[in-house]
Amino acid sequence: MTLDFRTLAARSAWNEEALIAAFTEALNSRIRNQLAMCPEPQSLEGLIKLAISLDKRHRELHVPTPTPSTGSVSHPPEEPMQLGKTKLSKEEREHRMRSGLCMYCGGSGHFAGTCPVLVKGACPPVMSGLLVGSQNSKGSRSVLPCMLYANAKQFPIDALLDSGCEQSLIDTERVRQWGIPTTRLSTPLAVAALDGRSLTTITHRTVPVKLRVSGNHVEEIEFFVFPSLQTAVVLGHPWLLRHNPQVNWETGRVEGWSPRCSQSCLGAAPPNISAFRPPSAEKIDLSNVPQEYHDLAQVFSKDRATSLPPHRPFDCSIELLPGAPLPSSRLYHLSRPEQESMETYIQESLAAGLIRPSSSPLGA
Repeated sequence: MTLDFRTLAARSAWNEEALIAAFTEALNSRIRNQLAMCPEPQSLEGLIKLAISLDKRHRELHVPTPTPSTGSVSHPPEEPMQLGKTKLSKEEREHRMRSGLCMYCGGSGHFAGTCPVLVKGACPPVMSGLLVGSQNSKGSRSVLPCMLYANAKQFPIDALLDSGCEQSLIDTERVRQWGIPTTRLSTPLAVAALDGRSLTTITHRTVPVKLRVSGNHVEEIEFFVFPSLQTAVVLGHPWLLRHNPQVNWETGRVEGWSPRCSQSCLGAAPPNISAFRPPSAEKIDLSNVPQEYHDLAQVFSKDRATSLPPHRPFDCSIELLPGAPLPSSRLYHLSRPEQESMETYIQESLAAGLIRPSSSPLGA
C-alpha cells in the first residue's frame, strides 16, 4: 500500500498536509486508533514509518506458535519474565519463597508443581499487551505525577501512560508495602511481550482505589497486580480511551480532559498544604504591592493561587436561559509584556487543572 501511495503522491500536486490527511484516512481503524495515542509525526514520511511499525508490531503479536515436530525434545515452560528482564530478580525470588508464593505465577495457595497455569488444558488466555521496554530513557516516556489513596493514607507515585498496554497495572511490591487489598482472578491472565515471549501471569487485581491525576482529576480504579514494574503504576489503553486526556507530549503534561471527565472526574483541586500555614509563616513578596494593600497579603499568595477553593454550602450556580441572546464581548489591546504575562498565567492554570480549553465565543 505504501509503495502505491508514494507513487500516486509523487504524481499529484497535493501539499504534504493533504497527503497526510489522505494517508491517515486510508489506514484501517486499528492503526488509526494506535496513531491517536502516539506523538504526532512531523512529516508524511514519519507518519508512514510509524504506521508500518505499528502494523508490524501487531502482526508479530499474532504470529501463531509453531507446533513442534514428533520426536523433538520437549522443553519445560520458561519461567515468567519480568518487564525488560530475562528472569526473576533475586529480590522477587526471595519474596516469593518467604511468602510461600508460587515460583511460576506468583500466586498463593499452590506451588509451582501444582500451578494451574502449567496444568495441561488450563492455560489461561493471553492478555496481549504492548508493554514498554525497560531500556527506554525516562525522557522518552510520558509519566504523570499522581496521588494514590489506600488504607486512609496517600502515596505520591508516577504513572506511566502506555497506549500499547491493554490493562492498567500496579507493581506487586507497592501493593504489599502499602497493604492494598486484592482479589483473586477467576482465570489467571498470561501476559505476553510484543515478540510473543511470556512475561508473567497475573493472578490478582486490587479492590477499587482512589487515584488523583493532575491535581483535580479523581476516579475509582482497579489495577491488575504486575511484578517488578519500573514505575508504580501503568495507565493503559482502556484508561486512555475512557478519559481521553489531551497530553502535551513535549512537556508531558495533561492540558485537558474529555467532556465526560468534566461531568464526573474533575473537581476542586486540593489546596496546597502551604495554604494552611499561619499567615506569618508564609513568605509573600509584597515588594511591588502598594503599602495600603499590605493588610490583604493573603490575596497575593502564590500558593493559594495555584488551587481552587473548596466547595461550600453557599456555592452559587449560574442559571442560563435557553434561547437568550448572547452578550457581546470586547477586545482589549495588550502590550507585549501584558500579552506574555497573560499567556504564562493561562499555561500555568491549565497545567494546574484550574481551567480547561473552551470553544465558547464568550470565553475569557
